[in-house]
Amino acid sequence: MLSNDLLLQSANKRLQFWRDQLQAAFRCGDAKRAAECALLIDEYGVLTAAAMAQFLTAADSTSVSSRALQC
Repeated sequence: MLSNDLLLQSANKRLQFWRDQLQAAFRCGDAKRAAECALLIDEYGVLTAAAMAQFLTAADSTSVSSRALQC
């Protein structure tokens, strides 16, 4: 569980960094940089969703295994 939390904290920090970069690019009127930042934010979203799906799958299989052992 700790590794899941650490991964999510790391992803959150990186997302916040790129959101800040996106805002700065908009303030400066740098459309190319804003598009790059938006793409990276989208990619982190996909990565986070995939990681969460794997965590949930692992948690489900662990809980099923635990229940099977209790029977």
